[in-house]
Amino acid sequence: MDNAVQVLANLEKVRSGYALLEKLSRLDSEDLEQLEIILHEWSVTDAKKVLDELRYRLELITQLDGLVESHTVDELHDLQPLFERGLWIFGPEFESISFTSNRSLATVVKKFFDTANLEHPSRRPDFVVLPDSSIGIYACDDFNENHEVVGFKSIVIVELKKGGFKITSEEKTQAANYARELRRSGKVGKSTKIICYVLGTYVDSFSEDTSTDGETTIHPRTYNTVLRQAHARTFNLLRKIEAVQETGINSDKELEEVLSTDQGIFLQVI
Repeated sequence: MDNAVQVLANLEKVRSGYALLEKLSRLDSEDLEQLEIILHEWSVTDAKKVLDELRYRLELITQLDGLVESHTVDELHDLQPLFERGLWIFGPEFESISFTSNRSLATVVKKFFDTANLEHPSRRPDFVVLPDSSIGIYACDDFNENHEVVGFKSIVIVELKKGGFKITSEEKTQAANYARELRRSGKVGKSTKIICYVLGTYVDSFSEDTSTDGETTIHPRTYNTVLRQAHARTFNLLRKIEAVQETGINSDKELEEVLSTDQGIFLQVI
């Protein structure tokens, strides 16, 4: 009885308390038992973070899937912002590092192109929007021993080509030029890693290998390859969640990152 009184008292303090009480009243006994199990194994905060992360990843996969066969560029402009929190697709090394879209670096790359070829330059100042592609530049700060920002540790360039586009050596060279221009601008140091991902429907067989020049790496990728990576990493996260539920022990760094950061907050863009 005391517990029930305490619950009601707590619900009184929450604006949506009565709505929650109504939802609980509609649950059958089996659902209530499952809810008790969830709350025994997870805190509400952790459960929401995990669900948000899974929802976010599945949403990114869905939008990528729709882009594979699309020959328009409208989807590119909606998809590009998702990569600010979607770099996990490209590898586990991006799980624990915070990358943000960088308007200053995007401006440097924009100078590469004739202004007439840029679409809505003022509406999307943090991206380079072209007739057949969208370019996003994401940066991670570097810090000294006093925890002061001293430059960029890593930069990721993501170029999304419209559906049906084939990536050739020309597109790889163009990506290398973006990186070179960033270094020439003085905004990026020689030791800063620049990783470029050029995504299209197809990749020419003579251009599919990763290219490396000093601290600059160019990865040509098909959307199908990226989709397979996204599916694999999402299902891998699900398996890790199930393992934690079974053992109650979490020693996995990736899952710790999901639970300890706001990385998984869902971005509603459609």
